[in-house]
Amino acid sequence: MAIFGVLFRAALAVGSIAFGALKAAYNQAAKTSGGSAGAGAFGQKLSITKTQPMTIAEAQKILGLPKLAEGETIDYGLVQDRFEKMFINNSVKNGGSFYLQSKIIRAKQCIEYELLKENKLNNEDQGSYEARTKSVVEQHTTENQSV
Repeated sequence: MAIFGVLFRAALAVGSIAFGALKAAYNQAAKTSGGSAGAGAFGQKLSITKTQPMTIAEAQKILGLPKLAEGETIDYGLVQDRFEKMFINNSVKNGGSFYLQSKIIRAKQCIEYELLKENKLNNEDQGSYEARTKSVVEQHTTENQSV
């Protein structure tokens, strides 16, 4: 009977030490993430996600576009062609991933936004390319869902 009392006290001591260490680690993590102790993971967004939008340079790398010299404009036809090729090649059916397809879409949208902002993309071109994009995305999204 005495052995159970000793084991119980030892388990209680180990549990207290483990709980104290866990509490200290949680408080430190909450403090590091910018929150206060007790906040952190409960309803407060931790700073582990990227909060800045994609840059043009990053979008060009993702789509495999050449670097442009100062003052040069991105050829939107080339952007659309690279988008279609990469989106199709990275479909789940072809061994790619939804994550990569998402990055490819965001890269194209980033470049479109910049071209529209600088008035270097006319509405006719944008409309025809949007129809092509929609067709490619719908076709290969349906394939992803049926895999």
